[in-house]
Amino acid sequence: MNAYATTDEKSTEAKDTDVVDERTVRALEEPLTVLPDAVDAVGMVRVVSHTQEEYTVDVRAGNCECPDAQYNLDDDTDCKHVRRAKFALGLDAVSAEALDACDVEPNFGAFVDEDAVRAATPDGGVIEADDDAEVLTEDDETDECETCAALSDDLPCFEHFMQERGYSVGGDA
Repeated sequence: MNAYATTDEKSTEAKDTDVVDERTVRALEEPLTVLPDAVDAVGMVRVVSHTQEEYTVDVRAGNCECPDAQYNLDDDTDCKHVRRAKFALGLDAVSAEALDACDVEPNFGAFVDEDAVRAATPDGGVIEADDDAEVLTEDDETDECETCAALSDDLPCFEHFMQERGYSVGGDA
């Protein structure tokens, strides 16, 4: 991919690879603003496009009032507005393939009060990024015990789980 390609060129290149669905590319690259407080209903958000069109999205049911969702999609396919809302709210993880293929829009999730946007890793795990996140390299050492390392990233071993909650584990009574 050309490092100086425009967003449209990158979208086309990503679509040509057949790695990432076209609507996912558009959901990640286009300037779409997710406004969760704009609709007074649980699970409903407003998504504003770069053309100032506003669409109400039900993130729980995956419904949108945009023409693409109304006329072009099957019931099990989400439009770019639903995808962007689910990604920005952390309800769906962005795949590693999508992150690699797309030039994610700089204001992604700017008005969302959620703590984390989730990205799926190639090994099936999920990375949650927030303001305190730091990039680790292979050279970085971890204080993780062997049992914790064998478990998923979200789950420490029993001993560390209890220690995090202030309990002593082991020979102490």
